[in-house]
Amino acid sequence: MAILCAMLIIISLGTLSKHLKAIGYNEIGNFVSASIVVITIMGVIMFNRIFNKLGPKAYGFHFKNIKSHFAIGFGLAILIIALVLIMANTVFGIQIDWMGLHTNYEKPLILSVLVTMAVAIWEEVFFRGLVFTTLYKNQFGFHKSAAISTILFSLVHWSSFDMQTTSWLWYLGIAFIGYILVILYVNTHSIWTPIFFHFSWNFLVDLMTAKDNSIGLYSISEYERYSKLVDNIEVFFLGIALVVLWRSKQKIYRF
Repeated sequence: MAILCAMLIIISLGTLSKHLKAIGYNEIGNFVSASIVVITIMGVIMFNRIFNKLGPKAYGFHFKNIKSHFAIGFGLAILIIALVLIMANTVFGIQIDWMGLHTNYEKPLILSVLVTMAVAIWEEVFFRGLVFTTLYKNQFGFHKSAAISTILFSLVHWSSFDMQTTSWLWYLGIAFIGYILVILYVNTHSIWTPIFFHFSWNFLVDLMTAKDNSIGLYSISEYERYSKLVDNIEVFFLGIALVVLWRSKQKIYRF
């Protein structure tokens, strides 16, 4: 019940932030967005300490081997996106526009990195650091804990889909991503690996799909025309990645 209440509070703050930005109060909206990260981290630390009797290091909130965790998270996201682009172009003939960085890319790049990283941090700290950890710590077992945390993670995202441009298979794709994030968390014993994968995936997909890519690097021509097909390709390679990671899943460490 406490977890569901926390989800409602965070979702409400996220909705408030979007509304403020939509009506022109960007600075206030950004402040609310930043507060979500701070509130989530502090709330998870307090909850785990009081109810789960765990310090931050016990559930992966440490900086040990952080370079390796970055390489794993970023590398996996790059690999999947690269395979998506290759199949989209070579098999389905979708044009990929490769470009350098645009003029005056600095501000949009910094803003994109900050916002995308903030989202990745609060979602991973909450869904993996709190929800999965709490369920697993209380004897739900790995499979039930992973499934429940993935379903809750998916529900938060499903409500934002525009089905005019989103494939129905993408409902499954989000669930695949949720499970991949759990396995990365368990395999590396670090919250940073799923954070880096989550950040990298969102950042790279945003470049690929943005109507007005003000940063550059690459994009898909006529993305709206091919959006559902691209979604299906992403789901295909996410499924393969999930199977490979599942087979390599290490013995679950005990809290």
